Amino acid sequence: MTRVTFESVRSVNALTMSITDHPIDERAGEVADLFSAWANDKPQTLISRKLVIDRLLDLRNMLTGPGRRDVDAILADIPGVTVVEGTWWDQQVAQLTIRIDEHTKGPTS
Repeated sequence: MTRVTFESVRSVNALTMSITDHPIDERAGEVADLFSAWANDKPQTLISRKLVIDRLLDLRNMLTGPGRRDVDAILADIPGVTVVEGTWWDQQVAQLTIRIDEHTKGPTS
């Protein structure tokens, strides 16, 4: 099971800095706050599918362009009927962190 670790929190901190340094829009601070809050959540085995959808829609409303399309892709592919595995959610948050970071700074390769 994927858990939020020191590395993922450090990644969120890096995302916060990159969004602050290269804002994608005027709500960049709010996006960084969302990721920080999600990183600080207590890991769960199962998460309500409704909660996942609500969180993704909140994030989607804060983004424009490629970031919004990334969220749309996840929204279109949420597994489960009533609950989502915590590992799946952790992976999606990690991928969104990377993708949004790339959109703000460009690829790191």
